[in-house]
Amino acid sequence: MKYFLAVVLLPLFGLSGFSQNLYDFENSAAFANYLRQTNQFDLAIPEYERLVFMKPGDLSLQKNLLAVYWEADLWDVGINRASSLYPNENQLPGELAFEYLALLFKNQQFNKAIDFSENNTNLKESERFFYSGTTYAINYEWKPAYEAYSHLEGSNFQSAQEYITITRQALDEKEKAQVSQPLCPQLYQVQANYTPETGKMAW
Repeated sequence: MKYFLAVVLLPLFGLSGFSQNLYDFENSAAFANYLRQTNQFDLAIPEYERLVFMKPGDLSLQKNLLAVYWEADLWDVGINRASSLYPNENQLPGELAFEYLALLFKNQQFNKAIDFSENNTNLKESERFFYSGTTYAINYEWKPAYEAYSHLEGSNFQSAQEYITITRQALDEKEKAQVSQPLCPQLYQVQANYTPETGKMAW
């Protein structure tokens, strides 16, 4: 059914003021965005791949491509695609870090996420601490998460103090051995709320 809709709707883009060439960049971008907005992620992927091919090196397009792999639950494929774009992950542009880490998180590749956060040469120092802290927090490693977030104290990094407070609370609860896992409901939602389509971390 989704394929049928895609085939039927594709010509409509050509009838709504676009170029007669249905496969030029503008129409491909419009169609890719339509498929993504209507949650047809599997169909959107080849359209975003087409766009990346048309404009190699465009970080905005690469960002959308990795995000749509995440949305399609194709985490392994998305990770491999990032690796094909940047064989050395430590040279992956900082603009793509959020999407790349989101794929690693969903695939539970926490060690690889830590290595990336600590060694990527294109991350700002604040991003390095935030991403490593978030990786530790998602994996319930509260002490290193707290230590990483603490480096953001006094910075202009958004919500830094909130991250510090939450991980400090989780660490205190663990040290007191009151429960096997912390009682911070915000932290339970980290992975669910780490969404590339919004580009935000919600608590």
